[in-house]
Amino acid sequence: MKKILVVVLTLLFSVFLLNTAKAENSNIISGGDFEGFIPQGETELAFGDPAFSEGVAAGWGSGSWDSYCIAVKDPLDSSNTVLKFSHTATSTWCSFFKFCTIEAGAKYEISLDYLVVGTTDNFGMRFAGAPTLEKTFYGGDSTDGWQHTSWEWETDVDGSYDSIAIWFNTAGNAENVGYVDNIVVKKVGGEAPVTPSVPSVIVSGGDFEGFLEQGDGEQLAFGDPAFGSGVAAGWGSGSWDSYCIAVKDPLNSSNTVLKFSHTATSTWCSFFKFCKLEAGSKYQISLDYLVEGTTDNFGMRFAGSPTLETVFYSGDATDGWQHASWEWETDVDGSYDSIAIWFNTAGNSANVGYVDNIVVTKVVEDQPTEQPTPTPDVENPFDPNKTYYQSPSMTVNGDFEAFAVGTVFSEEQLEGAWGSVNLDNPATIVEENGSKAFKLGKGEKTYSSAFLMLPDTLEVGQLLRLSYDIKLNLTGNGYITVSQCLVGGSNTEYYNIQLKSYDLASGDALFTCGEEALHYPVKVTALENGWYNLTLDFQLTRKDLIQTNSIRWLLTAQNAEDYMLIDNVNLYELSETPYETKVDVTSIEFNDGDSVSLTVGAEKTLAYTINPQDATDKTVTFATSNANVATVDENGKVVAIGKGACTITITAANGVKDEIAILVSEVAQPAPEKPSNGCGGSVIASIFGVLALAGTVVVLRKRKEQ
Repeated sequence: MKKILVVVLTLLFSVFLLNTAKAENSNIISGGDFEGFIPQGETELAFGDPAFSEGVAAGWGSGSWDSYCIAVKDPLDSSNTVLKFSHTATSTWCSFFKFCTIEAGAKYEISLDYLVVGTTDNFGMRFAGAPTLEKTFYGGDSTDGWQHTSWEWETDVDGSYDSIAIWFNTAGNAENVGYVDNIVVKKVGGEAPVTPSVPSVIVSGGDFEGFLEQGDGEQLAFGDPAFGSGVAAGWGSGSWDSYCIAVKDPLNSSNTVLKFSHTATSTWCSFFKFCKLEAGSKYQISLDYLVEGTTDNFGMRFAGSPTLETVFYSGDATDGWQHASWEWETDVDGSYDSIAIWFNTAGNSANVGYVDNIVVTKVVEDQPTEQPTPTPDVENPFDPNKTYYQSPSMTVNGDFEAFAVGTVFSEEQLEGAWGSVNLDNPATIVEENGSKAFKLGKGEKTYSSAFLMLPDTLEVGQLLRLSYDIKLNLTGNGYITVSQCLVGGSNTEYYNIQLKSYDLASGDALFTCGEEALHYPVKVTALENGWYNLTLDFQLTRKDLIQTNSIRWLLTAQNAEDYMLIDNVNLYELSETPYETKVDVTSIEFNDGDSVSLTVGAEKTLAYTINPQDATDKTVTFATSNANVATVDENGKVVAIGKGACTITITAANGVKDEIAILVSEVAQPAPEKPSNGCGGSVIASIFGVLALAGTVVVLRKRKEQ
């Protein structure tokens, strides 16, 4: 405990010095040299989305829309750590982002080192926000070792910026690789802005599921420093105690738990988990524990000043798993950065402890929902005295009926631009009450998500309406995120509908809670069978939302029974004037049936019928399959040219068509006149006719007599 207290006090004193010292021209990018990013025993640290929330890499990440960056050893100096940009199956572009504070109307000096192997046409950087500042600092073949570049930017006085980003175009070639190091962004003059901490869950991974996969499949030994990535990020064991190990539950091999046992290091075994704990707040703590042998001290603390701690068990072996829960209230002037649990083995390897399902929940009293209220000092773009009309839906396949049950979303988007990022558990098409929907539930990864890419025709200032149906089943009582939002630059959430603490059936007011200046009301309508419709009217005000163009649904499921169902997703543009209702042509038919017969040189204008009669666009075109047989003009007039057969096709503007066969024959020639033989010839012909008739009668009689 003394060692932990010394460390905490040292950290607090360091933070105090950093925040009180004059910081003119100091670097606002923490970790820009990437030293300490690679976890002990590892060779690299892959960035991801969301960004790391703890440790030296806090605030650094890679968006799921590009290939991810990796902190690796410098290819020219193995004692140095750098950031690598390379090609993966995700995208030919590779990029990262780093959350930081960038002030409007300020001047900044930017400098960095870069190295290119292969070639690239675009190695660049931006201040992400509106209006975006960006620069391509290199485009060309391999550099001769590391290069240095620097420049200045001045942010817009009305701008808004939340991060930096650097990208590299691999052109889809794995041999094209970029590296950066020593990124420095300095504000010219004045006090250094404080880099904000990145919000984190209170205790992520408290059920330890997925930890074994991060190890060798059978166990994952904790160490110091804590893991910097993966599901175990932020978990570790101090070198002063025996380390903890994630193992299979001794009573249920399908479950993963944390084991406390004796090693040569110490008779005490412990772990720590970095997390965000607020001063002056009340927390509910619960966990399950199991003891084999005996212990006189199985306890937990909020590490910080003043420390909060309790011994939740001491005694002999427990009769199976036990549950413990209690409440703590942090000091109003306190400072806390982690939780820790310890177990005293008394130096006996037969004394073993286990914990599972650690849940730390902040108690929000008299605030049943965490929804913000509308911002009064921002002008609402919607006039309550006006009527707004919605356009036809801009969403394709928002009812999901076009997809087969069992279809899994991925970054290879389905028709309509539906998908899931590879970093999360994907959505799956299911059938619910005779209708198809996408489902998010518990999987191997922490988050489950789905996204919808939006049309690139959106513009700043547009009034939009987002509507969808949702059904939730949540059994967990710990950290749960249930939300839908528009995702902007650097993974920033806008127009977020946060449902983790909102009861859909309550009828309480619900507002968006993203980074937008004005929080908009969300209309909640109860449907049948546990479904609800959510409708949000809002104004698109951010340029980076247009550039990113995605809506994301996110769920962190604690149990196998937890799920989110989404159906009937529609995005509309809103206007003060009604939109013209478009009626498509459903069929078109020639009135003459299957064929028309003409002779060479003849003409005929083909009549046709379009259904429905009130179709918006009745424009048609005609075409012939053989102009040597018959031609047709834009009005449907057919001219027969030569003997034969051909097909005339009529096509509506939306592609609906019909065909008719044209049969062309030669013009019939008149029969030649017989030569005149005078009266004698006629008499002779009459005589021969009489004789022939008489002969026929004779033959018939003979046949009858026979």
